[in-house]
Amino acid sequence: MLYRTVGLLIIGFVAWFGGLVWFIDDMPQGSPTPQTKTKAIVVLTGGNNRIAEGLTLLSQKKSPKLMISGVRRGASLQAVIRASGYQGFVNAQRVTLDYKSTTTVENAKNVARWCRRKQIDSIRLVTANYHMKRALIEFNHTLKNVKIISHAVNPLDSPRNSWCKDYKVFCLYLNEYHKYLGALVRMKVRHFYEKEYKTE
Repeated sequence: MLYRTVGLLIIGFVAWFGGLVWFIDDMPQGSPTPQTKTKAIVVLTGGNNRIAEGLTLLSQKKSPKLMISGVRRGASLQAVIRASGYQGFVNAQRVTLDYKSTTTVENAKNVARWCRRKQIDSIRLVTANYHMKRALIEFNHTLKNVKIISHAVNPLDSPRNSWCKDYKVFCLYLNEYHKYLGALVRMKVRHFYEKEYKTE
């Protein structure tokens, strides 16, 4: 019994650690279709370079609209732009700020409402490379009729293998990996129950 328990623990650890290595190694970089235009750009706040990248894409006319989701309450557009470090011109009429979202799930729900209201059927989703997998789980589930193009940025300005040497980077990736697993399991369970109810 003891050997079996130890064996299962070792197998579980190997699977967990292997998943972590895959998660880090498979982090997206940039966009698979950088030249494709969409009806809107959506930036999820929470890390460096995200907002500046979204504003740059807007200036490059990759889309006529930009939503920045998860903005701190009370922050003006000017304050958001200033904090992002972006130096170019911004047409304020093309930018929408979402103050309601505080989680990735809320991001997806509020962006979905905005897309329905504005009749948007395609978005370019801008967020951190380590956050993209989890964000796509939530957005693909909530925005079923919207084409989503991922556009990942590296807010750390460091290579992915820096987690081997930097404890803070390792903890950041580890935390996001666990959040990703939680979102994945939650979505699998939800799909299972939705399928069961449909067959009844």
